[in-house]
Order: sequence, then C-alpha cells, then structure tokens
Amino acid sequence: MTSREFWYLAAMIAAANAFIEPASAQLQFQTSASDEMTIIIASGEIEFTDDLSAFERIAQSSGAQVVTFDSIGGNPYKAMELGRLIRRHGLATIQLRAGECASACALAFLGGTWRAAMPGAIGVHKSSFSNTSGITTNDAVSSIQALTADMMIYISEMGADPSLLKLALQYDSDDMRYLSRREMEEYRVTTLSADSSATAPRAAAAPLPPRNSTATEATTSKFKIPNPTSGRVQHPGEHIDLKQTPLDDAPVVRRIANGTQVAILGRTDDWYRVRAAGVVGYAHTSWILVDQFEAAIPGVRRIQVKSFRRFENAKAFVEASSTPLAAYLTTSGWFAVTLREQVQDRAQGLKLLQRMKSRNLVPKDSLLTFGNTYVREVCCGS
Repeated sequence: MTSREFWYLAAMIAAANAFIEPASAQLQFQTSASDEMTIIIASGEIEFTDDLSAFERIAQSSGAQVVTFDSIGGNPYKAMELGRLIRRHGLATIQLRAGECASACALAFLGGTWRAAMPGAIGVHKSSFSNTSGITTNDAVSSIQALTADMMIYISEMGADPSLLKLALQYDSDDMRYLSRREMEEYRVTTLSADSSATAPRAAAAPLPPRNSTATEATTSKFKIPNPTSGRVQHPGEHIDLKQTPLDDAPVVRRIANGTQVAILGRTDDWYRVRAAGVVGYAHTSWILVDQFEAAIPGVRRIQVKSFRRFENAKAFVEASSTPLAAYLTTSGWFAVTLREQVQDRAQGLKLLQRMKSRNLVPKDSLLTFGNTYVREVCCGS
C-alpha cells in the first residue's frame, strides 16, 4: 500500500466514524461507501451470543473491500469466528487510532487478507473470564490453556506470529498493550504499512466457492467434509471440561479424560454438542478426534508449518518444498500443510520441531498439533 492509498482510506474511515454512534454494548455493522471503496465498520462489544449473519449479508450485498473496527473486544471465540468470516469473504482490515480495536478485536482484525494499522491502533492483553461463578481454579486454568492453544492455531492460520500471545500474556486483563508499528510488523499483525511501496488490492479476493458448486474442485469427494457423528476426546491437557453451553467460560458439566468415546449430536459454531460418559454437553471442535475423518489417528501428532485458503496454493507449496510435506483439508475449508513425518511422543515432537526451526527448515510459527480438525490428506501422495 502506498502512503497516498493509506491516507485516502484513513480519511474515508475517519469521515465515516464521525457519522456513527459511539461503540455500544451490542456488536453492529454499518457501511460507508465512496465511488472507489466500500467499508464495513464493526462496532460494539463482541459477545459469544452475537449473530454474525448480519455481517455475512452486508459482506455479500455491499461489495465491500475493507473492514474497520470500533470495539473494546469481548469473546475470543466469537472474534475468531468473525475473523474467519472476514477471510472467507476476501476482505482486508485497516485500523486507525480514531477507532478502538483492543483485546479480542485484535483477533478479528487478523482475518484481513491484507492488514494495515496506525501505530497504537491495536491493543492486546491476556484473556479473562466474564463469569467466574461456579468454576474452580483447576477448571479456569484448563480452560485458559485450551483457549490459548486455539488462539495459537488461529493466529497461525491467519498468517500472523503466534508468539504475539507471549507479549499479550504479559499484560493483565485490566491493562492494555497497544502495539507499535515495529511490533505489528514483527508479529505480522499487519501485512502492509503506510510507508510500504506495495500496492493494496483494489478489490477483494473472491470468496470460497460454495461446496455444492458443480464448477469447482470442491464438488469432488476429495473436498467433501463428512458429517461427524462420533469420536473420542484428544487434548494436549489429557482431558477436557465438557461445558454446559457453547461458551469457553460456561459452567463445567464434567471433566472427560482423553480417549473417552463421544456421540456427536450437533454443532454450534466451533462447538460440538456431545454425549460422553453418560452426560450431554459442549466440546470445542479442536478437542474431538472425529471417527468419520480419514485423517483421524489416535495419539498421532503433526507439525503444521503453513495454512492456505485455497488448495492450489497449498499444493504448490508442498510440491516446491525440499522437505517432505502433506496437505490436509480441515473442517474450516482451509488446507493445513504439515511435515509428512508424524510423531506420537510429545517431547520428541517438540524436540524435532525446535531442531527444524533452528535450521530454518520450517517457519518460526510452526506448531505441534493433534490435528483433530484435519479431515483427510489431499496432497500429494506418499
């Protein structure tokens, strides 16, 4: 993005912000359009109960290319859901200091296909519970660990550096760290800066084709995601806390050990409604190894090095690498690229990962994962 383009967008966003109400407790979406650009303004607190269908409708009907925020944050899981929708619709994100984008909002910002922000416009801190009643210290620690793992996967998926979390965790929930331009570039929070000579795209990338389209590769059985009906618990923490509702800070129904079989009764956003150990509750999709997924291998960990929105990009990356790699279709419709070598021992896997990072054989943000959301290998043979 050139400086001229950045400041043109900045002026347009500032003008639009002058005509909207201050951020309310309710997440809402408005548009501002000129002859050259349409912008979606997301304002208000991000709650887990928010219905994002309004955002989908606006994204599809307005022809918008850019999203900006005026939000103090809120629920991390809903923010990640919004970020994935932004990416799915091929939208960019841009943030000015005139608007607020702090806490969980930073996760939504990362969804942009390209991202630009003024220094001090993005704030981060550690996560906290909005409701601590009825939750033990052990349950709180377990839930925070699970959330941290899910955020690391998401941040990597969006092309940013998961070590951003290390910085965020240094600041309590009642404090805030606003990122400098250098930090945003270092952690890949932004992909373009106001001083960059790169040119920002004038139009958004095309959204992913519908899975029922007969004109795309997604129609082949290779890219179809089976309906999950059963599975087993598989989590790095050796157990999960089954939730009463699909909320990360919801009361715990029962603690369920790794290996426990579950019946999957339905899905709400990124949560499965399951029956396990005689009780019914909610488990995050990344906690369950689904029997119907061909990639499901109990106890096997993979080193994920990259993720791509489109299959052809994942395939090209695998084929161009001198390191043996494989690409997997995931439940989000994205494609995860991993080392072909699989590991069962966590300590050995971490040692292998560190060794490969030190030799620059894999990106610094590569991570060790069970890959519970991997459906099947789609590239490129053994």
